[in-house]
Order: sequence, then C-alpha cells, then structure tokens
Amino acid sequence: MKFLIESYVRNIECQDIINFGRENEIVINNDEAMFLKELLNDYLSDVLEGNDYNVLQILKERFDGTRFDKMKNLYLVYKEKYKNYL
Repeated sequence: MKFLIESYVRNIECQDIINFGRENEIVINNDEAMFLKELLNDYLSDVLEGNDYNVLQILKERFDGTRFDKMKNLYLVYKEKYKNYL
C-alpha cells in the first residue's frame, strides 16, 4: 500500500490539490498548491513513517489558523484511516 501512496503523490497535479481542498472546504490557490505539492514530495517518506512534526510546523507557518486547522484535521483523519496500511 505504501508504494501505491508514494506513486500517487509523485504524480499528483496542482489542480488535484486545489480540487481536494475545495471538496473539503479549504481554499487553495495555484501558488499554495505548488507549495503543497513540493512539500509532499520532499517529506513524503517522513510522513509515511509517522514523522509528521516538521511538515505540520511548516504548514502552520505558511497557512492561517483556520486553513491550517482544517488541513491538520483532514490529515489526521486520513492518517487514522490508513494507519494499518503503512
């Protein structure tokens, strides 16, 4: 499963990030989507190993409180949902 997640993230497009945000009531512009894409690629192995502190700190510095909270909560939902596959 980890391989599938890595493959998906490596091929994700900025529009995919924008659409996913919209579906979850998080407004993300093109520059932010590019930033998130690069962040995912740079820290993917850390996140998949459960070492998410640095990524969450970077997100907290980049996004306002409400959007950061929504992103963090969404991340935690998916982390819990797929924990048995990592």
